[in-house]
Amino acid sequence: SPEEIRFTAEFSDFNAGEDYRIGVGTAGEAIQGATIELLKDTTVLPNKLVTFEQGFAKAWFKVNKISVQGFVLPPSKLPAEGEALLLRVVVPRAEADRLKRMFVILAKKYGPTRWYIEDGAEMTDTDW
Repeated sequence: SPEEIRFTAEFSDFNAGEDYRIGVGTAGEAIQGATIELLKDTTVLPNKLVTFEQGFAKAWFKVNKISVQGFVLPPSKLPAEGEALLLRVVVPRAEADRLKRMFVILAKKYGPTRWYIEDGAEMTDTDW
């Protein structure tokens, strides 16, 4: 719409027993005024929205790190096999136009402090 950008990303086929992070971010500052929700079916999950830096992003997006707003999913919060999670994001159009580029990511934990991107997508102002 003229006022906002809305998009939904679906994530499924998680490996049982693993920790994941899902979110949206930029190569610079945090997205201002965004609404970010995690859903299972049509139910908004009560997971706490967190902010984190996602490194090791060069192979995916040619940036060193991404400033992300999203959710941490320990094994106990993963959907069952065959189920999916939806990340629903609403960003004010003026903010999206100012940033020009956003990334949606799914990262998996490898060791105590390493998270690697497992899946992701880049959106630019040509997409909206």
